[in-house]
Amino acid sequence: MTPLDICNQALAHLGESPIRSIDPSGTLPQRCCYRWYHPTRREELCCGQYAFSERKSILINHGRGFRVPDDCIRLRGLRDVEMDGRTITACNGGEISPDGKLMVLRYTADVENTDEFSDEFVRRFALRLALRMCMTLTESPSIKDEIREKLNETEMAV
Repeated sequence: MTPLDICNQALAHLGESPIRSIDPSGTLPQRCCYRWYHPTRREELCCGQYAFSERKSILINHGRGFRVPDDCIRLRGLRDVEMDGRTITACNGGEISPDGKLMVLRYTADVENTDEFSDEFVRRFALRLALRMCMTLTESPSIKDEIREKLNETEMAV
C-alpha cells in the first residue's frame, strides 16, 4: 500500500479515474491528492484510536516544563510516575534523574509509513480523503453525503 494507492481508493469513491502520481503541478485530481493527503492522514490519526500509532513516552520537568515528542499529534493521557529516588531509563534510551517530576505521556504519533497502517485506517482515511476532495472534483453534494454516510458507518463499526 502506497500513498498513491490510498489516493486512488479515495478517487474511486468519487467515481474518478486513477492517477499515476501525486503531483502539485499535475491534473486537478493529482493536485487535490497532493494538497490533502497529509492533512487528512493526520486528521484521521487524531480522530481514531489505532494501535499502530499509539505511543508512550516518559517526560521529565526540570523546572522548564515538559517537552512533547516531535511525532506527537494528539495527547491521549498523562499521569504521574513515582520513583523512590532512583534513576530510571526512559523509553527513548536517555537517562532521567529523580530531580524533576516524571510523567508518562500516552499519545498518537504522526505515522507516515504506509506499511504500518491498518486496513481499518486505510478504509477510513480513503473515505475521509474522498470527502475532502469531493466538492472540488465532483461539485456533487449528493456524492459528498454518500461518502459522509459511509464514513459514519465505518465509525459505528469500530
